[in-house]
Amino acid sequence: MEVPVSVYIQNLHPSLYPSNWNSTIKHHAKLRNDRAIISTYTQMEAMGILPDSTTLPLVLKACGRLKAVERGKKIHKDVSTWKDLIGDMREESFEANSVTVVALLLACGELLDLRTGKEVHGYCLRNGLLYLDPHVGTALLGFYLRFDVRIACAVFETMGLRNAVSWNAMITGYLDVGKCKKALELFSQMLIDGIRCDNVTILLVIQACAEFGSPKLGMQVHQMAIKLDFCKDLYIVNSLDAMSLFAEMRFEGIKADERTIAIISRVCEDLPNGLLNCRSLHGYGIKSGLERNKHLGNALLSVYAAQSCVKDAKTVFHEIGDADVISWNTLILALAHSYESKGQACEIFGKMRESDTKPNSHTIISVLAACEAEAFLNIGRSFHGYVIKHNLEIDPSLNSALTEMYMNCGDEATGRNLFERYGDKDLISWNSLISNYIRNNKGREALLFFQQMISEMEPNPVTVINVLSSCTHLANLPQGLCLHAYTVRREFSMGFELSLANSLITMYARCGNMQYAEKIFKTLSRKNIVSWNAMISGYGMHGRGHDAMLAFSQMLEDGFKPNSITFISALSACSHCGLIEKGLQLFTSMVQEFYITPDLIHYACVADLLSRGGSLGEAMKFVELMPIAPDASVWRALLGGCRVYSETKLARRISEKLLELEPTNPGNYILLSNIYAAAGLWSEVNKLRAVLEEKGLKKPPGKSWIVMRGDIHCFKAGDKSHAQSDAIYAKLSSLMSSVKEGGYIPDLRWVLHDEEDEEKMKRLFSHSEKLAIAYGLINVSSGAPISITKNLRICGDCHEFSKHVSKLVQREIVLRDGSRFHRFVNGVCSCKDYW
Repeated sequence: MEVPVSVYIQNLHPSLYPSNWNSTIKHHAKLRNDRAIISTYTQMEAMGILPDSTTLPLVLKACGRLKAVERGKKIHKDVSTWKDLIGDMREESFEANSVTVVALLLACGELLDLRTGKEVHGYCLRNGLLYLDPHVGTALLGFYLRFDVRIACAVFETMGLRNAVSWNAMITGYLDVGKCKKALELFSQMLIDGIRCDNVTILLVIQACAEFGSPKLGMQVHQMAIKLDFCKDLYIVNSLDAMSLFAEMRFEGIKADERTIAIISRVCEDLPNGLLNCRSLHGYGIKSGLERNKHLGNALLSVYAAQSCVKDAKTVFHEIGDADVISWNTLILALAHSYESKGQACEIFGKMRESDTKPNSHTIISVLAACEAEAFLNIGRSFHGYVIKHNLEIDPSLNSALTEMYMNCGDEATGRNLFERYGDKDLISWNSLISNYIRNNKGREALLFFQQMISEMEPNPVTVINVLSSCTHLANLPQGLCLHAYTVRREFSMGFELSLANSLITMYARCGNMQYAEKIFKTLSRKNIVSWNAMISGYGMHGRGHDAMLAFSQMLEDGFKPNSITFISALSACSHCGLIEKGLQLFTSMVQEFYITPDLIHYACVADLLSRGGSLGEAMKFVELMPIAPDASVWRALLGGCRVYSETKLARRISEKLLELEPTNPGNYILLSNIYAAAGLWSEVNKLRAVLEEKGLKKPPGKSWIVMRGDIHCFKAGDKSHAQSDAIYAKLSSLMSSVKEGGYIPDLRWVLHDEEDEEKMKRLFSHSEKLAIAYGLINVSSGAPISITKNLRICGDCHEFSKHVSKLVQREIVLRDGSRFHRFVNGVCSCKDYW
């Protein structure tokens, strides 16, 4: 059935406000989540949003840590490519839509190109875009606010369509130029016009109240925040408290000292215009004659370092008349965390050694943060040498920093040796090592160190959550059960930790035991949105789409508001189960009822929902109507639908887009190759294999594994390395004969090689899934389910084989592949062959 997608996606234009994206990247940077930084930048790139001067270094730094050198070079180059596009716009006549116009205005603003921005403004007026899309007007506001707030105000007054984002932009503009009264008047007009404010509006108005010196109005805003249920936002609560006190001080004529300014500067760090406000406080400190005060200087240094503002941090450092060890350490840390300034961190360390201030252990910890790749190994060793030569105390924090440096720089042996020989290991040391192994996809090593840890020290919930994530990744249910039992026995010392309970729910769901996940969920005395998301995601992975939708409804009835992750889980559940209409309704409600701006991953979910359901034409139409440029994940979802329905012609079109965005991802070539192979287009397959060889790209090998008595038994196609290999192949041969008698017919289409049928049969016979099933039937106790995990999508022939085996031996076979669970019972799969 063709689904009328256009009904659901009209008017779904997401916010293109740059500060939101830059703030998101800064948030990921604080969590050191490099992949999230790159993913967010990719979305910005697709929408034509440029990173600002503080965000770009964070993106480049993430590329460096992930060793994505080519990606880093491209990002650095692309920041200036908008100039070329703007030039083309002048020379060639073409019709730009609202998305293009918004992107161009953002680019003009970043390039401070007033003349071109005015030309784009004129284009908007001539084509009526200002009256069609509020995002165009908001982008114009943001552009003119970089030059003159009066022009922006004039644009604002003429805007036919205005939303909360538009009002926030204008309020921000007045705050930026110190016109707090104007900002408050505009807020008042916003309420009179019946525009619903959001949490950003509240934070902006709090700042305006503080700067205007109006504690009474601040109290009224506080009451409004409570009424609108914004006081669940910790940032708003903290800001209300601190800013209200600061406003009252100024109103009473009490002069703020350096400690007051230092405290307020740290609160400002989390506000929408945090950096601007920190700079205002910096100026206030200078006017008050406090610029050479070390206490204030160190506080501002800390804020600028957290905001990745290296230039400002250097300025403050030089203003401090008598920099102490904290000043030096903070500056070094700021430079070490900056992708482009790591070398300067080492230089400043050298200057510090020449000064009267001597480095301490915290100095070494700061400068070691610059050593995050193999190229820095020798530099890191020299810092270690300095510690030994100058007899610095190696406390647990410094030992952990040295250990992490060696492991990040590729010398795992030295890192482990440092850790194991250190006699005063604390909880943070153990947690740091375990999380380091998990970050580097070494879950088995993490589990071994955890087992060693509990013989020497009591872990905390953070430790257990880290180790549970490795169990989740490996689908190691027995180890997960042991960890759960461990937490129950240690409940007196751990207490109730909701984050730990949520991790247990996720572990059980992703390890194949939804019954245990449900049991923990139902016994929770309190829940949060993470708890609900874990359940919705679990139901989706297990093909229980209707249960996922019931959980979503129950969550709303209980008063919880879904977030972006909730909708990813819910849309994926609909996709796995073919609930197309429900999925489209969810996507619409996400924007129109819950005011959540869809990310590219949400669009990819809808593309997958439609294409997997057979509506490939509607899926293409949906992608073409997207208000932002689709990324690789969106095109890959469409290509996956082409694979299911053998649409080779459409697959060729889609693959051109996909390979243009991700030319070095071997998985994209393999997916297209598989589509061609299934259609018998061997010449096309050979061309793609030649491209892979020429580019030096290799397909990740398919692996299936079973966990038995704490050991992981892993198999690859044709594998004969296992100690029980002879018995496994004998068992598989017997199974193959029996299931053929029961009606199983090998599907040779799943052999992606152009060869004789006999050779194809040999390849099918020894697929990793089949080897794992045979091993399980030999070793798993009678009657118990056989649980298998595969790193890639299950082969279609192995899927059919598993159904026949489950009926033949009357055993439940549970297989988790790269995207979902397949539960085979008595010849039927839980996915109902919709996968």
